[in-house]
Amino acid sequence: MAFFSLIAFGVALLAIRILVHLVTLPVEFDASFNTTSALPGLYVYLSNNVNSISNALEVGMVTDFTGAQSYDITEDISLSAYSHVLFFCKPFLVPVGNGELKPKNP
Repeated sequence: MAFFSLIAFGVALLAIRILVHLVTLPVEFDASFNTTSALPGLYVYLSNNVNSISNALEVGMVTDFTGAQSYDITEDISLSAYSHVLFFCKPFLVPVGNGELKPKNP
């Protein structure tokens, strides 16, 4: 829920309540996920190029380096537009790992 205030010509104050419902899709890694914590600034991207973040979607910073985890992206992002998950070290500007993006089996 978000609240906004608007002052109209310094005369009236109008409070507007807007309900924001963001629908998200999870990008999930299973319990076998394991990466090194030695790399600073490790981020997850969705990409079509395993060597670059150009035209890639930044999903989030890696905070847990082992085990099952999930990163949410908004539903308006088409997962089918990307072929890979890319791990990228921002401070050194280098890709450090990747995997093919596959739909989760029911």
